[in-house]
Amino acid sequence: MGFAICLVLGAVACNSNQNATQAPGAQLGSAQLASTPRAQHVRITTLSTMMTDWPTLTGAPFGEWGYAALVEVDDKKLLFDTGKDPTVILHNLDALGISLADVDTVVLSHRHDDHTGGLVALQQKFPSGLRDVIVGAGFAGAATSFRVVGRPTSLLDMPYVQVTGPIPRTVEEHDIEREQLAVPEDQALVIDTVNGLIVITGCGHAGVVNTLDAAQAMFPQRPVLALLGGLHLYERTPSFGFASLEAYLDAVGQRLRRAAVRYLVGSHCTGLESLYWLRVS
Repeated sequence: MGFAICLVLGAVACNSNQNATQAPGAQLGSAQLASTPRAQHVRITTLSTMMTDWPTLTGAPFGEWGYAALVEVDDKKLLFDTGKDPTVILHNLDALGISLADVDTVVLSHRHDDHTGGLVALQQKFPSGLRDVIVGAGFAGAATSFRVVGRPTSLLDMPYVQVTGPIPRTVEEHDIEREQLAVPEDQALVIDTVNGLIVITGCGHAGVVNTLDAAQAMFPQRPVLALLGGLHLYERTPSFGFASLEAYLDAVGQRLRRAAVRYLVGSHCTGLESLYWLRVS
């Protein structure tokens, strides 16, 4: 049983089994599953984010201001967000030798084009798949073909794979960019594995604290094995009523410790300074 985070656009890259890089100690363990079903194998391949560093590949991946990830859970797959520029995600798929023809489910974290921009092009490229598009209630401009969810909902016929639906804002935001950040439909993907929860965010507009609260409310008394994706920390100054970004990050760090988060893989809009602050706090 194993858990691998594959950062196609970042400091680490993996594709084939021989090149796969697995986070140290990220094995899900050999303990037998309890009566509650949980994921045994999870692999997350980032397909769109800002930085790219894979010099050994011919036609190395492109970076962009966007986010997309292929999520493989046991024997099933889904696409989480679709990046911004269609040419970028299509190029990256080709560079990695990845096809989405067998992927039917797409989760869109929220409406912004840096997470939805590749959808139409991907559906055209893979006409047999990517038809079950799931958005949170309040998603402006949702196509009639989209599946709108207003509460936690199981995916892939797996009770341990769920989308949060619109994340409750228990902690209200007070941000200089409130109009941009107050995205009511913001949702995250949560996977309950034998070693804890994996929480995947697109931009984290609902806030890290609210997102972790929602995930652990869905799966009570479960620690968080990994938090990854965009966390929108780079411009939250001030945020959630705190006087400074550092004060807010300290509060986020405390919440991460309460959730027993083992792996923090911030990308996209997280911000390098904020990610460093959380790692050392």
